[in-house]
Amino acid sequence: MPYRTERTYVRGLQELDDIYIKPSSATVNLLGNVGTAKETVIPAAERKLVFGGLESLFSFHNGSFLPALERAAAPLMRSSAELAKEDEGGALSRRVAAAVANTFVSSAPFMKMYSSYIK
Repeated sequence: MPYRTERTYVRGLQELDDIYIKPSSATVNLLGNVGTAKETVIPAAERKLVFGGLESLFSFHNGSFLPALERAAAPLMRSSAELAKEDEGGALSRRVAAAVANTFVSSAPFMKMYSSYIK
């Protein structure tokens, strides 16, 4: 499956949220109910510094990019016997490659979200 890597990436983002972000956002009671309910395991400013933007990335990849890749690749996701017959001359493969490329091109503005991670 050509989109297996994207599925793995989305699953990794979800695990990052489940294992690290959500627990770090949990409220804490300091010294046996002394403290405020707004205090969290990791303060909000520090969470934002480390995890800022990950919710948006997950939302984009899970809700938009992965489904678009799956739709684009769907014509090639059949048994090889079926594909060999239908893709004689490679026309189907070229159409799917173009659809996948268009998915990346149309998603380019959203990929700018990564700029904060590569600085």
